[in-house]
Amino acid sequence: MEKNKTGKYLKYAIGEIVLVVIGILIALQINNWNEKRVRTEETKLRLSLLVKDLEEDQKHLNHLQDDYSFTFYALQYLFEMANVDPYYPNLDDFEVPYPKNYPALPNTYDKELIQLAFKKSQQIGLSLNDTNTYNELKSTGQFSYITNDDLRDQINGYYGQWEWSFDPIIIDLKRRWLYSLDKIGIMESNPFAVENPLSVLTDDPERAAILRRLTREIGFYSMNAKYLLEANTNLIKSIKTEIAQ
Repeated sequence: MEKNKTGKYLKYAIGEIVLVVIGILIALQINNWNEKRVRTEETKLRLSLLVKDLEEDQKHLNHLQDDYSFTFYALQYLFEMANVDPYYPNLDDFEVPYPKNYPALPNTYDKELIQLAFKKSQQIGLSLNDTNTYNELKSTGQFSYITNDDLRDQINGYYGQWEWSFDPIIIDLKRRWLYSLDKIGIMESNPFAVENPLSVLTDDPERAAILRRLTREIGFYSMNAKYLLEANTNLIKSIKTEIAQ
């Protein structure tokens, strides 16, 4: 300072501060970039796991659609053999496709098919899917890291569709159906515990009405499985496109 070098020291100090600030900013930028990269990789990993869940859903839905469709037509067959009015799907404006891998139903009395139709009517239950990966994405906050808004909506839409596609009312209908069979001695899927199992429908209009309503819900299950399959296929395609970017 005695030699009037104050200006030089100030310039040097300011230069040092600027360099430190620039270094800090660069370090923060690198850190942010690394965090974003790690977050992106973690999100892609979760999405890959979600694809695996969806592929399992796809197998399950293919089975459900075929099983529900066959059960629907097997129960319609019971009505036909009993000469009782069946459920008419045209009233609800839909048509259940017949499953490809099942043999055509006969037009005549078939004891084995009647046995199978009663068995199927007693086995209907709620259809659930694996939501573990989806729930983890939500609970960990990683779902918000998916920058594609359309994909987020598509994922939410698919899992929301599962919740209402298989109406739990079918459980109450099955319970009422089983109770009505139990009252006349038909248990454990054995309609031939009575002399003429078709009398189950011909002798009791109320029982026939319960089965008719159950058949209707099974038809809806089949159609909803079909729609979910379409949503599932589209979602898998969208997720794989996002992962590839």
